[in-house]
Amino acid sequence: MNHRILIVEDDRITLSLLRYFLQKNGFDILETNNYDGAVALLNSVTVDVVLLDVFLPGDKSGLDVASYIARHPTLSRIHIIILSAHPVSEAGLYDILPPKNILLKPASPNVLLILIHELLGIS
Repeated sequence: MNHRILIVEDDRITLSLLRYFLQKNGFDILETNNYDGAVALLNSVTVDVVLLDVFLPGDKSGLDVASYIARHPTLSRIHIIILSAHPVSEAGLYDILPPKNILLKPASPNVLLILIHELLGIS
C-alpha cells in the first residue's frame, strides 16, 4: 500500500507540480484548496502526511488545519509539513511542528522528498 499525502494548496500551478512529483515518487495524492475541504478529507480518508500552504482562501488558514490535526485525538498521528512563501512566525506553531517541518517556497523537491521519507520511516 502506498502512503497517502493530502496537499492543501490554493495555487493551481504549485498544486499540479507537487502532485506530479509526489505521484512520480510513489505516493497517493489527495488535494484540496481550503480549510473545509481539508477537514472533510481528514475525517473521511486515512492520510499519512499533510502538506499545508499557510495562506488559503476564506477565513481559515493552513495553520488552522495544523491546529485541528494536532487537537484531534485520531488525527494527531498525521505528519504535517508547512509549505509557505512567507516566513511563518505564528505563536504556538512550534508547539505543533518542529522547525524542520516548515519549508519556504520554492522548496527543493528533493528536500521535501527527503523530509517525507524521514517522517514516514522510508529508507
